[in-house]
Amino acid sequence: MQQDLDAGTLEFTEEVDDIYLGTDESIRGALAGYTNQGVLDESDLGKLIEFGDAIDGLGFVGSMSLVNARGLVGNWMQNHGVSVVETPVSYHAISVLTEALLQTQVTRLQQDGKLTIPEKGADNNTLCTATGNFCGTNATVSQAAQAALGVGVRETFRQTTNWTALQQDAAATAVVFLITTFISKNSCKNLDCDDCGPAAGIRAVYSGCTFTGIQPVGSFEFAEQVNYSIDKDQDGFFETSLPARVMPGTAVGFVPKAALPSTPFKVYADVLCDGGLIVAPGSIMPWPGTKQSPVYVDPKLSVAPPRPTANFTQPPLLDDAQSNGYPYFYPTNTQLCFGMTNLALRGWTFVGWGTVDGNPSSSKFTSSFCIKYSNTQPIFKSVYAEFSHPCSSTNYKLSGPSFVVKPQ
Repeated sequence: MQQDLDAGTLEFTEEVDDIYLGTDESIRGALAGYTNQGVLDESDLGKLIEFGDAIDGLGFVGSMSLVNARGLVGNWMQNHGVSVVETPVSYHAISVLTEALLQTQVTRLQQDGKLTIPEKGADNNTLCTATGNFCGTNATVSQAAQAALGVGVRETFRQTTNWTALQQDAAATAVVFLITTFISKNSCKNLDCDDCGPAAGIRAVYSGCTFTGIQPVGSFEFAEQVNYSIDKDQDGFFETSLPARVMPGTAVGFVPKAALPSTPFKVYADVLCDGGLIVAPGSIMPWPGTKQSPVYVDPKLSVAPPRPTANFTQPPLLDDAQSNGYPYFYPTNTQLCFGMTNLALRGWTFVGWGTVDGNPSSSKFTSSFCIKYSNTQPIFKSVYAEFSHPCSSTNYKLSGPSFVVKPQ
């Protein structure tokens, strides 16, 4: 990218990706997620946020030339140690911001007093509305923002860096963050976008223990349709396209079990937001993980809550240093009583106690299970607590203490 920037040959194609200018909180959360995954270095993220916080204090004015505006950004980068080596994501994101918003006459810093769109977050076939400096028209804002994530920039990322796909996604998210911040802080004070974006995932929906269908996970204000792509053979080829129209008063994108394959399948979903059915493809929010990262769904799988947990109590072990390899043990023919504390059933039902190689206990009390062993040779034993759940065909055995029992 730096070579192209220096040579002035970086161009944005018209075949640009459609992006969602989300809330500042949601975009910062996505960037923090990349940091937690080790994709984005903490110092790089810190410099990115530092620049975002400094945008409204850089000194942009409506009468400033584009050359001077770019100079303000360049000076800040130099004075704050932003470099392609030390902070590569911040460097590239700021460079793309400069190229997209401070390079062409389409986005010249001008006061536009003619555009007034008072309607905010409305179902009006427009994802974002904006007025003020640096806006032109809503289409201009959208075009400039989309150009920053256009095919040309994505290809440049791939050609001039050895970044992984996740690093490229992190860089694209960083660009969205800076463009959103720049427009909202420096110019388009009235920028407002519908809260509608790509699906964060797809969840299997259950009624009790029964699978009833699938539904996208995310925030979908004014979503109009969810397009599912299904690989029913799990061979990498998505042979089924299943559109789900969003009707008023219904769950967004819900598809009933009857319309889905009866055997396990893989699926991903694209969301059509405000205007998606009318102004296609301007409002299509594509599946963020691409078809190489679909969701696996097994319609025959029943659901059960997380398994129960507990802390076990047990009598103190005897200590005999001369015990021929078993210094800590329980003596035979002695009643041993076990129990549980801090029990979290999580929807399960306690069935009783049991021992390995022994008969299950009939005790129904979690705090009192007593047993006596009468072996004549040292043996290893253990106890467990058993639980059942209506959505599970087999009981769950929560392992308790293991120990040696031997004659004294």
